Amino acid sequence: MTDIVAHAQSSILFLTDRCNLRCRTCPQMTGNYTVNIDDARDSLRKIQWSESNVLYLTGGEPFLENGLIEEILSAVPNSVEVRVLSNGTLLPSPSVMAHKNLKICISLFGCSSASHDTAVGSQVFTKVMDNLYDLARNKVSIEIRHVITEFNYRDLRVFAEFVFRNLPFVSNVAFMGLEIVENALINVQSIWVRPQEFLPMLFEAIDFLQAVAIPVQVLNLPLCYFDEKYYPVVMDSITGWKKWFLDECSDCALKLRCAGFFRSNCELNLSEVFK
Repeated sequence: MTDIVAHAQSSILFLTDRCNLRCRTCPQMTGNYTVNIDDARDSLRKIQWSESNVLYLTGGEPFLENGLIEEILSAVPNSVEVRVLSNGTLLPSPSVMAHKNLKICISLFGCSSASHDTAVGSQVFTKVMDNLYDLARNKVSIEIRHVITEFNYRDLRVFAEFVFRNLPFVSNVAFMGLEIVENALINVQSIWVRPQEFLPMLFEAIDFLQAVAIPVQVLNLPLCYFDEKYYPVVMDSITGWKKWFLDECSDCALKLRCAGFFRSNCELNLSEVFK
């Protein structure tokens, strides 16, 4: 199995498909696979660190494998920022938490148990909030990831205000478009929202966070959805093998820096994706 993927100036190492939640929006198949540490080291040796200054550790839930993460951190140059994608219900081990170049990217679907727990299928909102405060006390860099769905898009500005009032210590907030595969595909009818419906609220949320000096990014959405003033925060975030462009994108001057669309979304012929 290939566990390392290069993308722009970053690399992605898939650790495990094990997870303790079953989020409605999750694009990852769950199972019982965990990468062997020797295979992980082999994958890391393939990375050209001079060209890759960020390493993402993904799953599943990576913090089910704290021992594996400790081994990986010992094999990564200190100059490389390691970003762990987590659902926030589990804390890193003390040695992982003490790593000097660590960022934990935590999914938060809303401002309350009603919104977050509905998305993840378990009563974990309070636990996630407690863990966020624990990480902040230990001076761990935190990114909040907010996937835009049918059940939360109306409150994007409210969510931005919630972060400002309750989580002002976070390093940044990332608003994310949906990738419709696996569990997200099963739940597509209840989670999918058309861009023309959520974009006005997204603009308000971005404007608010910028006004209060909380760094904000947009992931998994194309530049053409946005006015030029938002271009600096719209990232080319979709991994190359997942990325797709429409025929009308072929002559676009911004194509080389655009995230494009998820290939899986295009193959589903979700016409609303492009409106």
